[in-house]
Amino acid sequence: MTPRARLTYAVFYRALLVSARRLEEAHIEQGQVVAICVQSHALHCVLLAALDRLGVVSISLNPPKRAGETIDAPEGVRIDRFLIEPPFMGVTPANSLSVGLEWLKPPGNETPDLKSPGFRDEHAMMRILTTSGTTGMAKAIGFSSRQWESRVLLYSVGLLAEGRSGPTISLFGVASAGGFRIALETFWAGGTLFLGWPAESIAEVISQNKIVRAYGSPATYQSVVERSNPDLFDLSSLRYALATGSVTSAPLVAAIRRKFCRTYLVLYGSTEMGMVSYGVATPNQASGSSGVLVPWVQAQAVNEEGKVMPPGVEGMLRFRSEDMVTSYLNDPKASAEHFRDSWFYPGDLGVISETRTLTITGRSNERINAGGVKTSPERIEDVITAYDGIAECAAFGVPDAGGVDQIFVAIVANAPVDLDGLRTYCAAKLGPRAPKRFLKVAKLPRNENGKILRSELADLARRGEIEALSAGGSSNGERHTR
Repeated sequence: MTPRARLTYAVFYRALLVSARRLEEAHIEQGQVVAICVQSHALHCVLLAALDRLGVVSISLNPPKRAGETIDAPEGVRIDRFLIEPPFMGVTPANSLSVGLEWLKPPGNETPDLKSPGFRDEHAMMRILTTSGTTGMAKAIGFSSRQWESRVLLYSVGLLAEGRSGPTISLFGVASAGGFRIALETFWAGGTLFLGWPAESIAEVISQNKIVRAYGSPATYQSVVERSNPDLFDLSSLRYALATGSVTSAPLVAAIRRKFCRTYLVLYGSTEMGMVSYGVATPNQASGSSGVLVPWVQAQAVNEEGKVMPPGVEGMLRFRSEDMVTSYLNDPKASAEHFRDSWFYPGDLGVISETRTLTITGRSNERINAGGVKTSPERIEDVITAYDGIAECAAFGVPDAGGVDQIFVAIVANAPVDLDGLRTYCAAKLGPRAPKRFLKVAKLPRNENGKILRSELADLARRGEIEALSAGGSSNGERHTR
């Protein structure tokens, strides 16, 4: 169910058969790599299923947003064909095929007798997903159908299994690893999936359709709470709100539980590993609390020399499991950095307790070293988001003329902010870690999984393209450029 299309399972099945036949007629064949560049969520799902039926490897790429731009494909991935949905703003690749919503409603009542080859076996690559974390450099990962079958089954433990066959709304697109998995698990359980709804409509859609489960990132839940007026609708059908992608601040946890759904589950994981931990979030938990490690994952916190830290001591996190991926496609440098000695190193810092509870304390490549005063952005953000008028914020380092990082904070305000009061508050709470400069933005730049792109904020700040928060305050967090 999307704003532009409504498909029953019977219609979906017929549409994928007809689409697969059309793809065959366009000489798309087993073993090829085909990129899907469409806006329609329903069409996206049908094309994924049709390519799977043909044994074709799929990769989802975002269509360009401006004329003259090209499709941004990860380096090292050879793409044989592109599926393009008009209107298409960018430069159309020569090896493209036009697709559209008419593929969802083929004329007549004929159901093709499709004799498609499928994949060679369950270990053959069937899907390519990209992951960039907060670096902005896309890394490609190849997955087999066996790996995805395992992930769908493993996500059916405990509270995560309840309500899977009921109506589910996903605030992720199917291009992301999380969005793709959510679609697979919902269809596998025979549920109804709602995709593509804007934040201001979410509460109404949940109320009207008695939705049981919601998936999103903390950033999308923030938008839903602020823009969809949840107090005006009956959301009693919603039993679980599940979040992944980044840490949820205590004020946001409280707002979600009060206005949206009492059971707010946080999931920590990665495209490379799948789910690593999950748990119920409450406002009084420590920032970065990520629940309990799942039984099939081994986890350690280590120092720079690889020595395992005792329980409760912060270190660089590393994980492994039987179904983890072990390398990136055609990227030996990144593979060597993140996959070592059978472990996956996501770049996160954290603490593992004796009872296998996990707390994320930051990312190693985002630590700010302000003249010898080292701190994590998350520590600063936890303090600042508790201040009146601040909806969310992002801390990052910007080098001064001498090359020493200065602590900057980009703020999204939902009410006037007293800058002088904020400075005094931060000085008292953070001491030498208090920010040197506050900037105002309309929204924080994030990747598809909801992680803040701090490097993008730092670049904008260096170029002087973000306006400073003035002493007169900011009532709407508008972003200004010079």
